[in-house]
This record gives sequence, structure tokens and C-alpha cells, in this order.
Amino acid sequence: MRKMITAIALAGLAAAPAAADTNLASPAGQWTLDQSDSGCTVYREFAAGKERYFVHLNRYAGDPAMELVVLHEDKPDNEIFRVNGDLVIDDGELSYNPEIHRISVYGGFVRFGTPLDPASHRLASVDTSLTMKAGRLIDVRFATGPMAKAVEALESCAAGDMKA
Repeated sequence: MRKMITAIALAGLAAAPAAADTNLASPAGQWTLDQSDSGCTVYREFAAGKERYFVHLNRYAGDPAMELVVLHEDKPDNEIFRVNGDLVIDDGELSYNPEIHRISVYGGFVRFGTPLDPASHRLASVDTSLTMKAGRLIDVRFATGPMAKAVEALESCAAGDMKA
């Protein structure tokens, strides 16, 4: 019995470094709402050491879908990837497996984006964090705190924008 408990404990320790590979990005600003002719966006800057990230939730005029975008300051390249990834809410309460698109954009950023169905996503239920993983391309846990107000502001903006 004692050997089995030790084996289980050691197995748990062996699994721990995998979680340590995920960068923890802390907020470096407040959620900000931006409205333009093309639609509405809420975004927030995050930092993990010297790494900078911007998390965006976008709703485009005339499009019912929502888009989650992470911009990461990085060296630009010409590579485009579409990979199956993971979006994990809080500590795994809920997980999605969307296709994540990666492309370099102007200004030295790499853009990771995925469309979300506004009727079924649960971003408003995020209490502590949102993790985006896509193989070796990105593995970051954003310490978002509660996201309900940010999602509500986006939806309110989009509802007003779509009526106009």
C-alpha cells in the first residue's frame, strides 16, 4: 500500500513540470472598449516577464461570431499556421479545442486568433484565468480575473452597433 501511495505521489511530481511550461501573464492595464465602423473590441495588455501580450475580444459589424485574438510581441516571419489548440477557462473548469490561426502582423506582433460562437462560449464565466495553448506556437495563461464585465461591455457595444 505504501509503495502505491509513493508511486502516485511521484507520478504527480513528474507531471508538474509540464504545467510550469505555461507562461503566466499578469495584467499590465485595464480592459478597454474600442468602437469603430468595423465593430467593437475589448482588449487588455498582459506581461510575462519581458514578454508582452494583448488579449482582444472582437465583434465585427454584421457578423454574429466573436473572435478571440492574442497579439504577442515577437520577431515577424512569413509563416502562417492553423492548428488545433486549447482554450482553458480557470483551472480547467471548461475547455474548448478550437482551430487557432497564427500569422505575423505589422509592428512586430504575431497574431493568434480563433472564432467563437457567442451563443456557446463561456468567456463571461471566467473568474481567474484564460489559457491559450497551440503546441509550440503559444502556451500562455492570462491572469484575467473576472471577465464578465468585459464581455458584457463588448456585447452591449455590438448590440448597439448592429442596430445602427
